[in-house]
Amino acid sequence: MSSISNIKKRINSINTTSKITQAMKLVATTKIQKQKNELTKINSFINDLYNLVESLTSKSSFNDAFKNRKLANKNLYIVMSSSLGLCGAFNNNVVKHAIKDITANDDIITIGTKAYSNLKMRGYDKQIVDQFEFSTTINYLECLPLVQTIVTEFKNCKYDKVFIVYTKFVSSLTFDPVTFQLLPLDPTLFKSNSNSNTNLVDQIDDKGRIIEFEPNNVEIINSVLPFYASSMLIACETESRLCEYSSRRNSMETASDNAKELINNLKLEYNQARQEKITQEINEIVAGANK
Repeated sequence: MSSISNIKKRINSINTTSKITQAMKLVATTKIQKQKNELTKINSFINDLYNLVESLTSKSSFNDAFKNRKLANKNLYIVMSSSLGLCGAFNNNVVKHAIKDITANDDIITIGTKAYSNLKMRGYDKQIVDQFEFSTTINYLECLPLVQTIVTEFKNCKYDKVFIVYTKFVSSLTFDPVTFQLLPLDPTLFKSNSNSNTNLVDQIDDKGRIIEFEPNNVEIINSVLPFYASSMLIACETESRLCEYSSRRNSMETASDNAKELINNLKLEYNQARQEKITQEINEIVAGANK
């Protein structure tokens, strides 16, 4: 059995750790609510963006933004992770999900340092062509360098498809890694294209008037493409961070609970050791008195 002094040192050490994990849990809880509000705003904006693209594509056949071109035999994967640890299996899960689809010919861009280090450790370092780390308040200008690279290389036929691998928020306890096709635009996202063919009708507004676009739908879509790509990047990153904060909160809560349980066990061990020492001292006193 450990000595009383060693047990006290362990209790004090675990108490200090418990205070840190409890503080981190409170910080993560505060960030969760703020991130939920941001995600609600982003989702509302994305729905409006989908409606815009739906209107643009309702009267024209699919252009280059929608074509699934098999030219390069190479895809680009943008893997989103956190830049900080202590968030459970959050980073490991998204990387494991990504590598199920990544082939030896594909390229990778990482967002967050954990994805880069995890993929490098797994032997994918030669396929990582770039890495980014966004601030806590990600915006369009911050995404612009990455978006310009993605859109330009896609239009130059360097990649057949561009995917975003991120973590989708299901509930406070459930987060699912998913793969979203960024380019070419996925027609299933837009209701008017779900059953469409080359015989597409004009878009009509709620007053029965035909909507016409100038110069034309194709040019407008191509000009909107960078804005669409950056908007989706921001949306995915916002949702991924909500999952990160929720996962960190759950991890810190579990760590705090484990610390409390460990402290209780150590206190019991401490009391037993202390009782044994007292009993031994009493026995020694009694034995000395009987001589």
